[in-house]
Amino acid sequence: MKVYILLTNTNTLLARTIQKSTGFPFSHVSLALDSSLFYTYSFGRKSDLNPFQAGFVRENMYDPLFQNATCTIYELSVSEEKFSQIKHSIHHMKKNEKHYRYNFLGLFALLFQIPYKRANYMFCSQFVGQTLLEANISIDDIPPEFLKPSDFSAFAPLNEIFSGQLKDYPIFEKETCIA
Repeated sequence: MKVYILLTNTNTLLARTIQKSTGFPFSHVSLALDSSLFYTYSFGRKSDLNPFQAGFVRENMYDPLFQNATCTIYELSVSEEKFSQIKHSIHHMKKNEKHYRYNFLGLFALLFQIPYKRANYMFCSQFVGQTLLEANISIDDIPPEFLKPSDFSAFAPLNEIFSGQLKDYPIFEKETCIA
């Protein structure tokens, strides 16, 4: 079984700010349960108009925001048990979506390497790291609240399968059912 980790740069103001502060070309991380990216999750904006209205989201890769994004997509082979745990963690968040918020303070704490954890508050790389950790997959022993997009690109078990504009990703299928 495989899960997919997407590193993206959507060129929004927040994305450019993160990119500038990290020096890394990608500012956002998402976790997908299928290669078509139909089931893709992260912590991000819930509204195109208000970047501060943010939390746990199922991302629509067909949205122009993502279609025009540059990205690198990685696949990670996992056991059936780990895949099931990842799905369970995501399902729990979907059921309790209104309780999850974006960890803006944690994002700023990360810049200064200050640990800052708050129940039900996460930023995108923290979410992906925490979800994988709940399936006993650690990203180079880095605590989730310290993970940055660049940490995922350096994680040896990941296999890069695509790099370029997301709209050019060859496996896009609008009809996929697994969850």
